[in-house]
Amino acid sequence: VHSSQENFFARFTTLIVEFTVGKGKLM
Repeated sequence: VHSSQENFFARFTTLIVEFTVGKGKLM
């Protein structure tokens, strides 16, 4: 369970980072 939770948090953080980077590129 702990490992699965970390994986979810890592994927969520990566998604936020990619979105932020993508938004920055558009600007």
